[in-house]
Amino acid sequence: MVQLRKLLLAVCVWFVGSWSVQAQVATPALLTRIEAAKQEFRPVPASDVAAAKYRLQWKMYELDQFLYASGQQNRAAWKAFLGWEKIEAELKKPNPDGLALLETVFNFKENESGLEMDRFTKVRDALQEYAQLELTAGTAELEKVYAEQLDRLAAELPKFDAEPTVDNALTVGQLLGWFETRRQAPALVAQIRNRFDRPNAHIYIRSQFLSKAVDRAVLEPSPVRDNILGTNIFGQACLVGNLHMKTIPCQDHARMKVELVGNVSSNTNGYQKSVTVHSLGNTSVYAHKTLDLTPDVLCGTPAIACCDTQTKICSITSSKLPGLIEPIAWKKAAKQMPQAEAIASQRAEARIEKRMNEESLELIANNNQRLRELKYPLVRRDALPELKFSTTDSHLFATAKRAGVGQVGGFDSPPNVSLAWDITGQVHETAVVNYGEAYLGGVTITDEKLARIVKERTGSVPEELQLSPDKDPWSITFANEAPLRARFENDQVKLTIRGRRFTRGENAIADTIEISATYDVAISPTGSELKRQGEVGVEFVNRKVLGAQQTVFKTFLRRKFEALFKEEITGTGFALKGDFERFGKLQLKHVVMDKGWATAGLDLVAIVIQPATKPIAAVPVEIGSQIVLAAATVDLRAITPPTRPSDEAGL
Repeated sequence: MVQLRKLLLAVCVWFVGSWSVQAQVATPALLTRIEAAKQEFRPVPASDVAAAKYRLQWKMYELDQFLYASGQQNRAAWKAFLGWEKIEAELKKPNPDGLALLETVFNFKENESGLEMDRFTKVRDALQEYAQLELTAGTAELEKVYAEQLDRLAAELPKFDAEPTVDNALTVGQLLGWFETRRQAPALVAQIRNRFDRPNAHIYIRSQFLSKAVDRAVLEPSPVRDNILGTNIFGQACLVGNLHMKTIPCQDHARMKVELVGNVSSNTNGYQKSVTVHSLGNTSVYAHKTLDLTPDVLCGTPAIACCDTQTKICSITSSKLPGLIEPIAWKKAAKQMPQAEAIASQRAEARIEKRMNEESLELIANNNQRLRELKYPLVRRDALPELKFSTTDSHLFATAKRAGVGQVGGFDSPPNVSLAWDITGQVHETAVVNYGEAYLGGVTITDEKLARIVKERTGSVPEELQLSPDKDPWSITFANEAPLRARFENDQVKLTIRGRRFTRGENAIADTIEISATYDVAISPTGSELKRQGEVGVEFVNRKVLGAQQTVFKTFLRRKFEALFKEEITGTGFALKGDFERFGKLQLKHVVMDKGWATAGLDLVAIVIQPATKPIAAVPVEIGSQIVLAAATVDLRAITPPTRPSDEAGL
């Protein structure tokens, strides 16, 4: 036993030692590679700058033609919004100002409807490329700066290995961005980026939660009017069944199957010449339609139905010579029964397939509209992440990696989680930084806009943030880099915003200031509870000694942001929108914040089932429709079939 323990200890020591060696092997190799990259400096040829300028001018011409077709007034409004004259003025100069051109790029990244279109994004990308090349070509002693940046990179990588924090990762990311924007050392950049090539957001959704949006009992009566083998058939039928959705294992995208299982009971009269056939039928129904979800679209395969009809003839009567014709009719009916049942089954399959395909069109269209509503703001901001969907029998998985130029993705795996909740989410600190940079970088928010945002989110505005004639108007311009930070550690979250310019009345200050608040995060009986630890921090990043103006601004900002970062923030859950609103709220049931990851588990609570307000159909109109009607069994034998319609009614 002692020997076994020694053996296990030796294995553990070997494993830990070998892991540590492997973790550090990459850095010496990279340091060697960085030293070699000093010989790979590539001056920016004038031809590259000229080619980038031509691409920009061509894309601007295409956009201008598109705007021209929309009308002179609309064209003029868009050009004014985009700063078109400023761009054209710079392009006419012998030495355009790259920084001035980069400023206009922000106009193309506003969250304005239409800017997600290719014609706008292509101009935005070409403008950014050309402006950066102009700046690079105009940099004095570029080769010397290039070598200095390589030395900085060689110094920062060991720091990250020794202490893999978000701060150190962001420093590495900003250095990589320097090389990327200047088209230098692409192989080295790609090699280092592989170490940060992990998703920084994960979402896991239980299949049972998804199916709640679709599962329902189906009760659908309908008239019967048909002609089978020359017999005109009239009567009543009723579909009784259940609709259910489940996830199907798929690694490339999310795959779901909507299934309908039920029976159609029918009570009909068939008319052929003078003979009337009264029969009861039962058709078993199984139909399914597959839905595939990719980062771009939700689409569906054609529905497939399988039906089997069994018919029982209750009576056959004849208005002419009943004693002679009725026996013949019974024999003929028995002989034609298999063929008639096969035809009835085929027609039932065709009807069910058509119905599922037609009604799923709206389902798919509605969900694709939701995808566009989520995607377009990200496209406008040039912040679209790398998305991947997959499914298992039990869950739909979604991962996202957001890492633009000068940014890094997740550099470690999320902590293990049990997935015991309807929705489980895991977010890394780098995701907050990267999306914050895309949405807030360089943006100016006035007191009026902030009050409006707070009112929309919470329903009320704290007194300190309310507008009044006796209060000075104020604004904050966020830093271009890392304007928003979140640190997740020991079940605490530290939120930090970074501004580069602040105004109050007629006064302005152009110092970089960080405003932060730290909260303990816990679960409350009604959801979440955040308690602020200490006061709101206001720190001047590049000043050790504050003058009178800085001291006044510091006091002013602390007062304003203490109204925003309240001492206690409680949440009662996330209200679902649209048809999902009927299901209740998603309430926080689990939260862990540690080692750079925030993990949250949410369950659907307080479900209130209400009567359906829409007709019950064989398939859902859209995901999120109410699951309402309990299954009902209908005995159609108690329903008298209708008599033969008049000839004018036709078939």
